[in-house]
Amino acid sequence: MNLSARFGGEEFLTVLLDGDIAGAVRFAERVVAETRALRLASGPLTASAGVATYEEGMGSHEVLVATADRALYAAKGDGRHRVARAERFATAAGVGAGAEASGRPEGSLMTVAFELECQEFLALNGGPQFSFSPAISFVVNCETQAEVDELWEKLSAGGEKGQCGWLKDRFGMSWQIIPTALGKLMGDPDPAKSQRVMQAMLQMTKIDIAELQRAYDQA
Repeated sequence: MNLSARFGGEEFLTVLLDGDIAGAVRFAERVVAETRALRLASGPLTASAGVATYEEGMGSHEVLVATADRALYAAKGDGRHRVARAERFATAAGVGAGAEASGRPEGSLMTVAFELECQEFLALNGGPQFSFSPAISFVVNCETQAEVDELWEKLSAGGEKGQCGWLKDRFGMSWQIIPTALGKLMGDPDPAKSQRVMQAMLQMTKIDIAELQRAYDQA
């Protein structure tokens, strides 16, 4: 009996109990081709696949999954709609080496692949010696004050609220919750108006659209 299941945010794992590596590659190529042919309202889908077979000496299913995962990232590195076959398997020592090098307990989550607005991200668990920095932040453009308020409170819960729309979430990641009105008001060709908006914004923690508008309208 074969098995398919979701594995992580955007990945799926299929176990083929019968057949050989050539058959597994053909199966993966068919999945990629049929996925590529799909057309959704949001746009075309993309897919890549990594293929590995269980070999003597692997010792555990974790090594098999790690080997297939390595092949998957090789396929992604070659571009979309690719299938890559693992040439050699990861060693059991290699699977645990990442946790050891990062100072995390063996079995800790080491990498997470996810997608936001069609942009792929790979998060790496580098251990306690590496932390987030405000040098990298996510900017969220909000159309309404209600959207600003909701994201400000939810993202800062367990974290830290800062100045001028900046906050840190509970993981230490920096965010900027910015209403689109700010750019429009500050972009006014009248330098006096844009300067008043700037000064009002510099006094704020969470950005208040009504206060920005009052500063803009001030005679």
